[in-house]
Amino acid sequence: MKNETLTNSARCLVVVTAEYIHFDVQSTLARLLILEMNRKSIDQDKLTYFQQNHAIYRECIENFIQYIVRQGINAFCENLEQRFLQERYSLQTELFAHEVSVDNRTSDMCTWLNIAFFEFLKYALSVNAITQEAFEKYKQESKAFFYPSWRNRQSVLQSWMKHGVILQD
Repeated sequence: MKNETLTNSARCLVVVTAEYIHFDVQSTLARLLILEMNRKSIDQDKLTYFQQNHAIYRECIENFIQYIVRQGINAFCENLEQRFLQERYSLQTELFAHEVSVDNRTSDMCTWLNIAFFEFLKYALSVNAITQEAFEKYKQESKAFFYPSWRNRQSVLQSWMKHGVILQD
């Protein structure tokens, strides 16, 4: 029997807003993932392809959810919690060692995003959607993206804006 709840909820939608953001307020940045984009930021051919093939991405997310369910929700969440605590501690220790002050929500957000992407990469590897080599490459890129240099907020914004485009293969 088809799980109608899952089928109806996994639509792979993105919420996009256009707002004026106060970049000088750390707590504002801690609540947002900001990707500044303009018409030149988008590869129109890739966007058209993704729009025409949206069912593939919906199916991918549905399968990823099933992958998590097969692991057992409790076990999966316990693993995430332990990874989060370890990675957050490592990140905070590194920041402290370099005398870099970052709002805890910002480091928490980046830690969660990195872990979530890593879990998706593990799924992609398990279904042979990516090779081991690609897995390692994307894992390193993810870390560089979600744990940018915290020496100043501007470097974080520049890093996010740089990655605010559809990534090339």
